[in-house]
Amino acid sequence: MGTITEIGRAAMAKAIKEQPIFLALGRGKSAWGNGVPPLESIEATALLDEIGRRALTRSLYVTPDSDGEIEVPVSVAQDAQGNYNVESERYTASSVPTRHIYLEFALDYVDAADETIREIGVYVGSILKSGLPSGQMYFKKSDFSDEGLLFEIEHKRPYIREVNRRTTFAWVISI
Repeated sequence: MGTITEIGRAAMAKAIKEQPIFLALGRGKSAWGNGVPPLESIEATALLDEIGRRALTRSLYVTPDSDGEIEVPVSVAQDAQGNYNVESERYTASSVPTRHIYLEFALDYVDAADETIREIGVYVGSILKSGLPSGQMYFKKSDFSDEGLLFEIEHKRPYIREVNRRTTFAWVISI
Protein backbone atom coordinates (compact mmCIF):
# COMPACT_ATOMS: atom_id res chain seq x y z
CA MET A 1 0.00 0.00 0.00
CA GLY A 2 1.25 3.47 -0.86
CA THR A 3 1.60 6.60 1.23
CA ILE A 4 -0.65 9.61 0.86
CA THR A 5 1.59 12.55 -0.01
CA GLU A 6 1.42 16.05 1.44
CA ILE A 7 -0.12 17.31 -1.82
CA GLY A 8 -2.57 14.40 -1.71
CA ARG A 9 -3.59 15.46 1.77
CA ALA A 10 -3.89 19.04 0.52
CA ALA A 11 -6.24 17.75 -2.19
CA MET A 12 -8.43 16.09 0.47
CA ALA A 13 -8.41 19.30 2.54
CA LYS A 14 -9.39 21.27 -0.57
CA ALA A 15 -12.31 18.90 -1.25
CA ILE A 16 -13.55 19.44 2.32
CA LYS A 17 -13.00 23.21 2.30
CA GLU A 18 -15.01 23.63 -0.91
CA GLN A 19 -18.14 22.11 0.66
CA PRO A 20 -20.66 23.95 2.85
CA ILE A 21 -19.41 23.71 6.45
CA PHE A 22 -21.49 24.28 9.59
CA LEU A 23 -20.86 24.19 13.33
CA ALA A 24 -23.62 22.33 15.17
CA LEU A 25 -24.35 23.05 18.83
CA GLY A 26 -25.97 20.44 21.03
CA ARG A 27 -27.27 19.91 24.54
CA GLY A 28 -25.68 16.47 24.89
CA LYS A 29 -27.02 14.62 27.91
CA SER A 30 -27.75 16.37 31.20
CA ALA A 31 -26.65 13.13 32.91
CA TRP A 32 -23.08 14.08 32.00
CA GLY A 33 -23.27 16.58 34.86
CA ASN A 34 -20.70 19.34 35.25
CA GLY A 35 -17.62 17.15 35.34
CA VAL A 36 -15.54 15.73 32.55
CA PRO A 37 -17.81 14.69 29.66
CA PRO A 38 -17.55 11.22 28.09
CA LEU A 39 -15.15 10.57 25.24
CA GLU A 40 -16.44 11.05 21.73
CA SER A 41 -17.02 8.05 19.48
CA ILE A 42 -15.48 7.87 16.02
CA GLU A 43 -18.67 6.09 15.01
CA ALA A 44 -20.87 9.10 15.85
CA THR A 45 -23.05 10.25 12.96
CA ALA A 46 -24.94 13.08 14.68
CA LEU A 47 -25.06 15.12 17.85
CA LEU A 48 -27.23 13.62 20.58
CA ASP A 49 -29.49 16.67 20.99
CA GLU A 50 -28.81 19.30 18.35
CA ILE A 51 -29.92 22.88 19.02
CA GLY A 52 -28.85 24.61 15.81
CA ARG A 53 -26.02 25.27 13.37
CA ARG A 54 -23.94 28.27 12.46
CA ALA A 55 -22.52 28.67 8.97
CA LEU A 56 -18.76 28.93 8.58
CA THR A 57 -17.51 32.47 9.15
CA ARG A 58 -13.98 32.05 7.79
CA SER A 59 -11.71 29.31 6.53
CA LEU A 60 -8.07 29.43 5.49
CA TYR A 61 -5.38 27.05 4.41
CA VAL A 62 -2.60 27.31 6.97
CA THR A 63 0.88 25.96 7.62
CA PRO A 64 2.46 25.27 11.01
CA ASP A 65 4.65 28.20 12.08
CA SER A 66 5.89 28.77 15.63
CA ASP A 67 5.76 32.52 14.97
CA GLY A 68 2.41 32.45 13.13
CA GLU A 69 -0.37 34.94 13.77
CA ILE A 70 -3.06 32.25 14.08
CA GLU A 71 -3.08 30.42 17.42
CA VAL A 72 -5.39 27.58 18.37
CA PRO A 73 -5.53 25.44 21.53
CA VAL A 74 -4.68 21.75 21.18
CA SER A 75 -5.03 20.62 24.79
CA VAL A 76 -6.20 21.97 28.12
CA ALA A 77 -5.22 20.53 31.50
CA GLN A 78 -6.10 21.59 35.01
CA ASP A 79 -3.72 21.04 37.92
CA ALA A 80 -4.62 20.16 41.52
CA GLN A 81 -4.83 23.86 42.45
CA GLY A 82 -7.38 24.54 39.69
CA ASN A 83 -4.95 26.37 37.41
CA TYR A 84 -5.31 25.77 33.68
CA ASN A 85 -2.49 24.92 31.32
CA VAL A 86 -3.36 25.49 27.67
CA GLU A 87 -1.10 24.08 24.99
CA SER A 88 -1.50 25.76 21.62
CA GLU A 89 -0.10 25.63 18.12
CA ARG A 90 0.55 28.51 15.75
CA TYR A 91 -0.06 28.76 12.03
CA THR A 92 0.40 31.14 9.13
CA ALA A 93 -2.18 31.59 6.37
CA SER A 94 -1.28 30.04 3.03
CA SER A 95 -2.39 31.20 -0.42
CA VAL A 96 -2.16 27.63 -1.75
CA PRO A 97 -3.96 24.52 -0.49
CA THR A 98 -2.28 22.71 2.39
CA ARG A 99 -3.33 19.75 4.49
CA HIS A 100 -4.31 22.11 7.33
CA ILE A 101 -7.60 24.07 7.33
CA TYR A 102 -8.34 26.82 9.83
CA LEU A 103 -12.08 27.00 10.59
CA GLU A 104 -13.77 29.86 12.41
CA PHE A 105 -17.41 30.11 13.45
CA ALA A 106 -18.58 33.34 15.10
CA LEU A 107 -21.89 32.95 16.92
CA ASP A 108 -24.13 35.98 17.03
CA TYR A 109 -25.70 37.16 20.28
CA VAL A 110 -28.94 35.24 19.85
CA ASP A 111 -27.55 32.01 18.35
CA ALA A 112 -28.57 29.25 20.81
CA ALA A 113 -29.31 31.93 23.40
CA ASP A 114 -29.75 30.65 26.98
CA GLU A 115 -29.06 27.06 25.89
CA THR A 116 -26.70 24.73 27.75
CA ILE A 117 -24.05 23.52 25.33
CA ARG A 118 -22.39 20.15 25.97
CA GLU A 119 -21.44 19.08 22.46
CA ILE A 120 -20.33 20.65 19.20
CA GLY A 121 -19.82 19.15 15.78
CA VAL A 122 -18.54 20.17 12.37
CA TYR A 123 -20.74 19.08 9.48
CA VAL A 124 -19.62 19.14 5.85
CA GLY A 125 -21.76 18.94 2.75
CA SER A 126 -24.96 20.13 4.44
CA ILE A 127 -27.57 21.48 2.04
CA LEU A 128 -30.03 24.15 3.10
CA LYS A 129 -33.65 24.14 1.95
CA SER A 130 -34.54 26.78 -0.61
CA GLY A 131 -36.47 29.87 0.38
CA LEU A 132 -34.55 30.73 3.55
CA PRO A 133 -33.79 34.42 4.14
CA SER A 134 -30.73 35.78 2.34
CA GLY A 135 -27.84 36.40 4.73
CA GLN A 136 -29.15 34.05 7.41
CA MET A 137 -26.22 32.38 9.23
CA TYR A 138 -27.86 30.38 12.05
CA PHE A 139 -30.17 27.49 11.25
CA LYS A 140 -32.31 24.81 12.85
CA LYS A 141 -31.92 21.18 11.87
CA SER A 142 -35.25 21.42 10.02
CA ASP A 143 -33.73 24.07 7.67
CA PHE A 144 -31.60 21.43 5.92
CA SER A 145 -32.69 19.22 3.05
CA ASP A 146 -29.48 17.23 3.59
CA GLU A 147 -27.88 17.35 7.03
CA GLY A 148 -24.44 16.54 5.63
CA LEU A 149 -21.81 14.41 7.30
CA LEU A 150 -20.54 14.80 10.85
CA PHE A 151 -16.83 15.41 10.29
CA GLU A 152 -15.76 16.14 13.85
CA ILE A 153 -17.44 15.97 17.26
CA GLU A 154 -16.45 17.28 20.68
CA HIS A 155 -18.11 16.83 24.06
CA LYS A 156 -17.62 19.80 26.37
CA ARG A 157 -18.19 20.77 29.95
CA PRO A 158 -21.59 22.42 30.01
CA TYR A 159 -21.84 26.15 29.60
CA ILE A 160 -24.75 28.47 29.00
CA ARG A 161 -24.80 30.59 25.84
CA GLU A 162 -25.47 34.04 27.24
CA VAL A 163 -27.39 36.38 24.97
CA ASN A 164 -25.09 39.33 25.70
CA ARG A 165 -21.93 37.59 24.45
CA ARG A 166 -20.57 36.58 21.10
CA THR A 167 -18.68 33.32 21.02
CA THR A 168 -16.10 32.29 18.44
CA PHE A 169 -15.03 28.70 17.85
CA ALA A 170 -11.78 28.28 15.95
CA TRP A 171 -9.49 25.37 15.31
CA VAL A 172 -7.34 23.72 12.70
CA ILE A 173 -8.26 20.42 11.08
CA SER A 174 -5.25 18.56 9.74
CA ILE A 175 -5.67 15.85 7.12
